[in-house]
Amino acid sequence: MNGGWAIGAAAVLLVVTFISVVQYLNAERLNAEGVWTEATVVRKWISRGGDSPDDYMLKLQFLVSSEEYYQDVEVSRNEYQQTLRGDQKKLKYWPTNPDISEFRAGETQRSARWLQVIALVSGVLSVFILWFVGHKSSRAVLARRYGFLTKATIENIVERKKSGEPTGFGYMQFRSQSGAMGESLNRSMRDLLLLGIGAEIDVFEREGELWWEGDVGPRAKVPRDFPKVN
Repeated sequence: MNGGWAIGAAAVLLVVTFISVVQYLNAERLNAEGVWTEATVVRKWISRGGDSPDDYMLKLQFLVSSEEYYQDVEVSRNEYQQTLRGDQKKLKYWPTNPDISEFRAGETQRSARWLQVIALVSGVLSVFILWFVGHKSSRAVLARRYGFLTKATIENIVERKKSGEPTGFGYMQFRSQSGAMGESLNRSMRDLLLLGIGAEIDVFEREGELWWEGDVGPRAKVPRDFPKVN
């Protein structure tokens, strides 16, 4: 039922929330104890993003107690073009752990806020997917329990594609004797092609919906032999 999407969204929520909390802590440390220093540009490069805009990057080196530290920062195209190797840039760092630093004042806190927005969106998406998947699963269970078992004919087998390339997975479309149409869940194309177009399959039909027995499982059999009562 694609429940993995809900798990994926929940995982993104947890990871992004954790990172945002760390960013907020770092922002507080930099605001309270941060020290500005001069950092030297030791490298510059353009990160090509394909369909996305290019990122203009600088690698900065700074010294704390004679120990070297480095920070990669993104700058505007104009600043990138005007910057040369060996130029000096201002950088703020936390003396307790100089790896915690920021190129522009407040950027760590702004980053934490954006991460919170992403976490919120992931949480809402996770709840929506969970509701959608649960609703769909409920309909399938009700069809198996209360729908009537009938035959359907496979009319089409469709392979799913990603970026125009076959994935090896797909679904089949089938029609019941009453004329209702249904689709199977995602399956291996090998398994679907073994059934073949034109084959008859067992389906559960309820309120105009069809569910393939191969997806939802067979209906539980009610025992016919009851123990004798003395």
